[in-house]
Amino acid sequence: NVPLAHLTQQPVTVGPLHPSDAVNLITAPLLALGYELDDAATWRLLARTNYQPGMIQLFGQALLRALEAAPRPAGAPPVKVGSRRVDEVYRSAGLAEQMRRRFMLTIDLDPKYRCIAFAMAQRNLQDGLDTTCDDETLLNVCATYWPAAFAEMRTALFSGLVDEMAGLGVMTRTDKGVRIRNPNIVRLL
Repeated sequence: NVPLAHLTQQPVTVGPLHPSDAVNLITAPLLALGYELDDAATWRLLARTNYQPGMIQLFGQALLRALEAAPRPAGAPPVKVGSRRVDEVYRSAGLAEQMRRRFMLTIDLDPKYRCIAFAMAQRNLQDGLDTTCDDETLLNVCATYWPAAFAEMRTALFSGLVDEMAGLGVMTRTDKGVRIRNPNIVRLL
């Protein structure tokens, strides 16, 4: 437990789950309680949560509360749960705002993350959600918004920040450049 131990270890990604792990995180506990999400409901829920484990758990808790509050249909479990129910839960009880606040905790890990995310989101809103740009261009955009933090930053260091944000599930790299991971992230911002 020496202070420099973290320098010799492999980094641990704390971002989104692999799709199969995300499916298991939401479906297995619900099935154990007698509820079965259909495929469309499962993927809709995961799209809303960006495969983030904390958001999946938050959504799952709200969904379970709603399911437990409703009378159970006659017949043997499992009770089928469809997309309509997932959408109702998402719109109710301020779940969308709770998820947004939880997402913003990720963005607030580093104030530079916030600037990068909002700069790219603004670009997506202006030029389309598939808009990408190279690191140098995005660095220049960020430097116009926050010169004290980005004006003297080297592209290599900036690229490291973008890679960290990709690991957190906020950004993604494509063969065309960097972009916000998906439209749901723009909505959360």
